[in-house]
Amino acid sequence: MKGSKTGAVVIERINDICLVKFARPETRNPLSVELLGELGRIVDEANRAAALILTGSGDVFASGADLREIAQVTAEIAP
Repeated sequence: MKGSKTGAVVIERINDICLVKFARPETRNPLSVELLGELGRIVDEANRAAALILTGSGDVFASGADLREIAQVTAEIAP
């Protein structure tokens, strides 16, 4: 079993399974723009795995969008 931590996730490879655990339980595992970008790269890499499992940590899967980050977005910088 291999493991790595990148940003707000922990990635483990167990045989042909890629396990991705959101790893910021103190803030209820918010989905930041950075995390969503990481997930895109992880999913691309996981195409070689037989299965991809997304899970949370603590007592929550993911709380949704990172509201602190969204509060900083203005009309000029929004995509």
